[in-house]
Amino acid sequence: MNHPLDGLAGQVEFFSANLAHNLDFIPDDKLDWKPAPEANSAMEIVRHVLMAQGSLGAMLTSGNPKSAAIAEPKTRDEAKQALKESAQSYTKLIRGLEPGTLHELVDMGFAKLPKAFVAGMAAADTIHHHGQIAYIQTLLGDTESHFDMSLIPG
Repeated sequence: MNHPLDGLAGQVEFFSANLAHNLDFIPDDKLDWKPAPEANSAMEIVRHVLMAQGSLGAMLTSGNPKSAAIAEPKTRDEAKQALKESAQSYTKLIRGLEPGTLHELVDMGFAKLPKAFVAGMAAADTIHHHGQIAYIQTLLGDTESHFDMSLIPG
């Protein structure tokens, strides 16, 4: 039997890997470029995704987001590797959650949410930021869609 969170785990895996793939289409000198002073650069977006996956994983296990060890990549290659490792760690964690506990509430500080919902927050966050990377590419003149179809499971 499949784990109830397999679909969410697959989305985290795909969109993390495809976000890493899309970094290859941003020029080296533009990885830290911001479309506006208050906007995030591609590297800042990657760091946010890593922070979200790590913090949400920590919330699901220890209840303390500060207990997560979060990578701070400085280069494209480090960012790609960190995304891969973070997604693997996060999806292993959520696939390891006992299905009978998914209804239990997690105190997020701003609300108490079911464990299954909290587990899904990383998928939504990763997909959202994947779109931001694609938008930065568009702003830089690359209007081609860069989905790595080899990453799609099945």
